[in-house]
Amino acid sequence: MPLLGTLTVGSALLAVAVAAGAGGALTSSLPNMRSRRHDRAALAMLIGCCIALVAATFMLGSKVVTEDWSLAYAVRHARTGTSAWYRIAAVWAGAEGSLLLFATGLTVVGTVTALVIRDRHVTRFAGFLASSHALAVLAVANPFEVLALPDIRGTGLTPILEHPAMLFHPPVLYSGLVSTTALALAAMSPALPSISWVRRVVLIAVGLLTVGLATGSNWAYAELGWGGYWGWDPVENTVLIVWLLLLVLMHVLRGNASETTTRVAMMAPLVATLFGSAVTRSGGLSSVHAFADSGALGWALGLTGGAAVTASALSVRHLHQRAKPTGSGLASGVRPVQIRVAALLGLLAALVVLVGVSWPLVAPGDPVVLGRFYSRLLGPLAVVAVIAGLATIAWAIWRRSIPMATMALGHLAFAVLLVGVAGTTQADRRTVLVSTGDTFEVADHTFDVRALDVGDGPRPRSEAATLTIAMTEPSGTQSILRPALITYPLDQIVLPEVATTTSLRRDVQVFAQVVTRDGLVQLHVEIRPLVSMIWIGAGLLAAATALGAVQSTSLSRSRFDASSASSDDGALVSTG
Repeated sequence: MPLLGTLTVGSALLAVAVAAGAGGALTSSLPNMRSRRHDRAALAMLIGCCIALVAATFMLGSKVVTEDWSLAYAVRHARTGTSAWYRIAAVWAGAEGSLLLFATGLTVVGTVTALVIRDRHVTRFAGFLASSHALAVLAVANPFEVLALPDIRGTGLTPILEHPAMLFHPPVLYSGLVSTTALALAAMSPALPSISWVRRVVLIAVGLLTVGLATGSNWAYAELGWGGYWGWDPVENTVLIVWLLLLVLMHVLRGNASETTTRVAMMAPLVATLFGSAVTRSGGLSSVHAFADSGALGWALGLTGGAAVTASALSVRHLHQRAKPTGSGLASGVRPVQIRVAALLGLLAALVVLVGVSWPLVAPGDPVVLGRFYSRLLGPLAVVAVIAGLATIAWAIWRRSIPMATMALGHLAFAVLLVGVAGTTQADRRTVLVSTGDTFEVADHTFDVRALDVGDGPRPRSEAATLTIAMTEPSGTQSILRPALITYPLDQIVLPEVATTTSLRRDVQVFAQVVTRDGLVQLHVEIRPLVSMIWIGAGLLAAATALGAVQSTSLSRSRFDASSASSDDGALVSTG
């Protein structure tokens, strides 16, 4: 089976490289009938590649779930005693498995798009993405490597990953990232698809990334004690760049943008996705949850991203020469200045985050850019975005149409989310050294340390030091908090288990940083206002994108020309 998995990935690479890559360059010189035959053959081989990569992914999953300890990847990321669900999650827990899943997702989306948009340029670019990622898996990140001597049981997921959110957060995030492939491929077609089709794909991508980012942030906030819902980690930031560029595209679609601008905006999210995939797997950035520390893998994916950028630029240049001089966007009735401001805000925010992520790459030895860099530059942009969003809500209510109401919901969701982010910057924090029986105060909240218990942790041979703390609020309401510090000797790590109380107005978090042998505990306490607004805003935004996608399905399938646009067809969810 491991050898079969390797051969399956290899066959996927060979199929696309021969049919969609090398042969595709000859199509312009072939007679028309032979050209059509070649296009059909290239599409057939792309479908074969898709089937092969899907099969390889299922093969890896079956080996991990059935605990095949002859497979090196299974040993590193699964272990006896965990549920089948966590063993499934191991498929995307490591560099090799995550890259195979990412390559499979790109190929599936590319194949579906090529079937919908029957164009040789689309098929060729989809084949390039499939073959280059299959090559990277086969050459530098093969998850089917076999151990010379099988292990007796696996090591298992890193304790920080053995959490229910691991089951859905990465797949949802990956789904949102790979869906940008459809937009880039559509932009390479000489005839752009219908406005409703593009809008629907954008809304689906934004919705998936919103859910993925929100669930990951909540996981980090509620369980891991990273000091907040967002750590400005490079992995988080590269996804944020893609999300922001999708918001820019949403506004470009609402304006009367030129065809060339529309194509560039459609390609940009995939370029950012490939950039993020390369830098987070290269080892060039310090990250809490980077996928790998492999320079070879980073170079392989970086070259793929570079080639994709080059192909996109050449395609836009070629198509620009054929573009109509009239605008190709939608005359939706929104003031042009409002559209331009919203798109510019999103683009500037994406550039700020890109600079922060890229700085350690261009200045080796410098530390990862910290949160204050982003907050100082993004803060003013967020204020303008909220004001613009509220103005758009008022305008949409005045229009009194269902699409406008959905757009208003999207802007309201974004405003609520940003209010939550702004509120949490006013947190009260205190670090104290206490023992059983001590009492201390933080922002009029009284904390009484009642007990310290040491016992077994969640894993075999792990140990948990658990505190029992009574918290009394200014109103007199009392809550019991149980933060813990868990030691994993086999993994040589110590992780905090955060205790959190949540209300609409504020959250209180307590986590232990150090527990000494003589019973002293260093505690960190944070009281954060309006954290709930972040989760409410993200939920509303996801709902708005879902409603917008459903509405887009029923809209007319007009081509990208201003003459066929109508005000309702121009309405979509936007967030700025």
